[in-house]
Amino acid sequence: MNRASFASCLVSCLVFACTSAASDDEAGDSTGGTDTATETGSTDATDSTGADTTSDTGVEPLATITGVLLDMQGAPLPGPGVQFCGPIDAEGNVESCIPTQVDPTTGEFTIGAMKTGLWALKCVQGPVEGRYFTGQSFQLTVAEGDELDFSNPPIVIPEIATVTDLTGAMGPTDVVIDDVLTLSVDPALAQTPDFAVPTELGGLEVAAEFWRVSEVEGTPVLAAWAFTPFGTHATEGNTFGFTLNGALGLATGDGVTVYAIQKDNGSIHEAATGTVNADATGIDLVPTVEGLHELAWLLVTTP
Repeated sequence: MNRASFASCLVSCLVFACTSAASDDEAGDSTGGTDTATETGSTDATDSTGADTTSDTGVEPLATITGVLLDMQGAPLPGPGVQFCGPIDAEGNVESCIPTQVDPTTGEFTIGAMKTGLWALKCVQGPVEGRYFTGQSFQLTVAEGDELDFSNPPIVIPEIATVTDLTGAMGPTDVVIDDVLTLSVDPALAQTPDFAVPTELGGLEVAAEFWRVSEVEGTPVLAAWAFTPFGTHATEGNTFGFTLNGALGLATGDGVTVYAIQKDNGSIHEAATGTVNADATGIDLVPTVEGLHELAWLLVTTP
């Protein structure tokens, strides 16, 4: 089993395949507001035919962002959505999320950035034909003249084999993700990205080859999990409980830090700290004040 460590981080922790060229950059034709994409199947999947961010007025973009979006087998997804979210201000607020076309046969997409600054790239896929997907969200800084390429390696949307049925669940309910991670969720105190009470929830530990974040503040990620519906969040003032019932290969007394990624702005915040217990069978966790309030990605690192 892969190790699960969710790393606290800022943009510098994000590992993404990109190359900066020289030219222009102020990303995203801002339309104001938040998500402009339709929330589909509890995962805000953008219509693959949505408008991209290149201006229709003939104005050249300041920068370009290209990429390829695939499933874990390297095949195009059945109906992926890509949103370019930003600019992001110092408080983490997103000016707008702009839907971008994805080629259904290749998974390729291109974004013409009309504003520079800090942005997030959010990639999702709603459930379809009994398949359940998570998502990817990570930050990137766009400067004038950049040509950012996320094609090699491609951006991969992890797929989950099964989900837990929460229909009729009342009060805190254990959702066993795997042998290590268990969540405690009260459906009445949670919402999916389309503002519905979650009726199912799932997750998986994601292999390192599919991570977009490999370290946080210089500390390597040990393990990472992703969830569906991607971006399910606790209602205001509430958090999700979770336990780590394995030592992730660490020794008694070793410390860990657990981080969570936020879907819309790609930010990374500390959700808990922990110490491997006396018999190295689990990790005793102490949630931070903010705690775990959104289920997108969870990372574990050692201090």
